[in-house]
Parts: sequence; structure tokens; C-alpha cells
Amino acid sequence: MNLIKLDIEQIKKVYNERMVYDFPPDELRPLVRIIVPLQQGQYECLGLNDGERIIGYAFLVQKNNDYLLDYFAIYPEYRNKGIGGEMLHLVKEYLGCADNIILEVEDPDASTNDEDKTVCQRRLSFYIRNGFYNTGVKMLCFGVPYLILSCGNQRKQTEEIEELYFSFYRTVLPKKMFEKNIQKCD
Repeated sequence: MNLIKLDIEQIKKVYNERMVYDFPPDELRPLVRIIVPLQQGQYECLGLNDGERIIGYAFLVQKNNDYLLDYFAIYPEYRNKGIGGEMLHLVKEYLGCADNIILEVEDPDASTNDEDKTVCQRRLSFYIRNGFYNTGVKMLCFGVPYLILSCGNQRKQTEEIEELYFSFYRTVLPKKMFEKNIQKCD
């Protein structure tokens, strides 16, 4: 298996055939908000190829030498086989000289029921097992409470992680949308 850089047609295909099912509508931005930053050099889309087809994807916002893992998923028929961890390792290797790679994980403590809490805790454990650490930063993004995890070559302080997180969303969202939907959790 190897990572490939997706072209626009591949991105559209992944978006329309997988992302619309892998992410709830309130977490999935319109395709144009992926394509425009991509064309401006502020976004990167990677696919995991098994030699025959794409079986996973990682979409990243880029700001200088820092990255936000914006969307990450393995196709359903390949899940729970260690492929997600393998892909995450390949992404981290691909971004080997990155100062920071941050990502959002739904806060298990904000879950409204035991089933959701278990799913959130499982995702959190997956990323921690695969080399990320909990920064202690909590953000509210479009009404969803997230924990911010990180890995990379520079371990930033809390305030720096917060500013980095905000900077990623300033890159991909219009100002009013950013101001209305991206904020620290109290």
C-alpha cells in the first residue's frame, strides 16, 4: 500500500462516493471549500492505494510547515484491519519534517449517551496509540466539541496550539463563518 496525491477528479470521486457517507453533513464542508484552498496551495489530498484502487484518504490543511488533518477515513470494507494505523503512519512519514500535525477528536466527555461516548473514546485511543498526544486544548467547531491532538517535530504550548488551530480555519472559511463557528470551549 502507498500514498498518492489525489488530483481534482479523484478528489471529487472520493468526496461524492465516500466523504458524504463517512462524515455527517454538519462536519463536511462543500467541495468548493476543499478545491479552492487546494488550488491556492493551502490544502493537500492524499489517498491510500492498495495497488488497484483508493481505500482510504487524508485531507490536510497546510499553513507553513504545520498541518491540520481535516478528514481521515478508511473505506468501510477495510476498517478494523489495522489499515487506518498503517495509513496514519504513512501520512506522518510523508509529512516527516512537519512542525505540527494537529487533528480534532470529538470530546468523549461531551457525549450524550454511552454508545457515542464509546465511539469517541475509541477514536481518541486510536490516535494516541498512533503517536498523537492530547494537547489539552478544547474547541467548539460548528457546534461540535473537540479535543485537539498533535504530533510532529515541535511541541507547542497551549496558546500556540489554539492559535494554530484558529489559523487553519481562517485559511479555509470565510471570515463571518469562522467568527460564528470556531471558538474555544469553556
